[in-house]
Amino acid sequence: MAIAGAAVGAYFFFRRRQTPSIGATAAEKAQPAAQQPQSSANTQNTTDMNNNSLPRGYRNNNPLNIRISSSAWKGKVSPNTDGAFEQFVTMAYGFRAAFVLIRTYITKYGCDTIRKIISRWAPSSENNTAQYISHVAQWSGINADTVISPADKSTLVKIVYAMAKVENGYYPSMNDIEQGWNLI
Repeated sequence: MAIAGAAVGAYFFFRRRQTPSIGATAAEKAQPAAQQPQSSANTQNTTDMNNNSLPRGYRNNNPLNIRISSSAWKGKVSPNTDGAFEQFVTMAYGFRAAFVLIRTYITKYGCDTIRKIISRWAPSSENNTAQYISHVAQWSGINADTVISPADKSTLVKIVYAMAKVENGYYPSMNDIEQGWNLI
């Protein structure tokens, strides 16, 4: 398990990939991933937590499936009704938490590449970590062993975008990700 209870969601993603009907309508399954529905921080809020047609990470406004911890995240929903993963009032706050956590991985734990970040985020004891790393590197366009600066917004946005795709099965709203960065 990763620091601050970070995501085991990749496990659920890979299980969903084997059973694509979970969390997707027939129309969504027929669409290429880039065309699938995207949320917006203006519409994605705590009322969506009861929408079982959304992946768990999107229902919780926690697109990287950060596990519940004692961290006092900004925008954290209390009381939490999920029981395993953090919940946030908007998707932007969920992305903010993801950026804060990944930047902590880089600065405090030396996890300064996609390979190191994902190996900590989604350990092989619970996930197909090699496949997760491969997907994030491919979808972000960043080599898995490129050193990442915690201040490099452009690179971190691409990585978080790709990680949210792995965690939930389709791409998130870039607007939500940008708003999450701006909340740091």
